[in-house]
Amino acid sequence: TLHTILAVETGSFAMYGKKLREEWIGDDITIYSPLYAASEGLIGVNPGIDAKTYILHPKSMFYEFIPIEESEANDGKYTDDETETLFIEQLEVGKTYEIIITNLTGLYRYRFGDVVR
Repeated sequence: TLHTILAVETGSFAMYGKKLREEWIGDDITIYSPLYAASEGLIGVNPGIDAKTYILHPKSMFYEFIPIEESEANDGKYTDDETETLFIEQLEVGKTYEIIITNLTGLYRYRFGDVVR
């Protein structure tokens, strides 16, 4: 008997998880989304099979964060030189931040648009 499907069900893929549940599997089967990843690299891992909560993976890339209040106040129009960012240890629980990444393959302070809490 099928009890778990391994697939992405977050972000822009949420609509596919919804359709899969509505037309094929209902709510009795778990869809486990183990990774938070993008073409830029691995961002985080999901430790709980019944959760959609991801833990950032600090060895895959370097993270900086912009508080959403600051980003929205200026319509997200910052250049890298004028943007004051926070490091992971400076974040506050429950607040929302835009992620900026630097990876080993050459992206430097890349704002790819993802927002986390």
